[in-house]
Amino acid sequence: MPPRPPAPRPADRHYHFLGLIVLALGLLLVVDLLLTAGGNRFVQQLVGQGALPLALLLTLIGGYLALRQWVHAHLGEAWYSEALLGLQLLFLAGITAAHLPLQTAADRAALAGEGGGVIGWALAEALRRGLGDLLAWVVVVIVGLGGLLLVLNYTPLRRLPR
Repeated sequence: MPPRPPAPRPADRHYHFLGLIVLALGLLLVVDLLLTAGGNRFVQQLVGQGALPLALLLTLIGGYLALRQWVHAHLGEAWYSEALLGLQLLFLAGITAAHLPLQTAADRAALAGEGGGVIGWALAEALRRGLGDLLAWVVVVIVGLGGLLLVLNYTPLRRLPR
């Protein structure tokens, strides 16, 4: 008789439960953004054009947390928290880059859910006022590339042939 698989640790159950909650939230946001006219105004005001990518990221992260044991069994334990940081940096660079071109009435555009929303507007304005337009773009590109490198180096993507 083959040995029984080990019982899930309590921490694994917590990850699974948290993953199901985040997955449900992400799926609700995706459905709301795609099927309702205007979508979720709060999320669009918050992150602007990043609303759908945020919903998809929440869905992916929730799915990973819910299926963590399966992912580790089939792909190995090659997922690290650095990859999550990389995704966050990519997202922030994206919504900031979406708002940097908006020069006039950028605050009204943010409240209307355009560009990078309120978060993208705050980051873009801080960079623009502190560094100027050109250096603001340089910082956004560097942050985005840093996020991409973290994702590539701390997920199974690093195993791809180069």
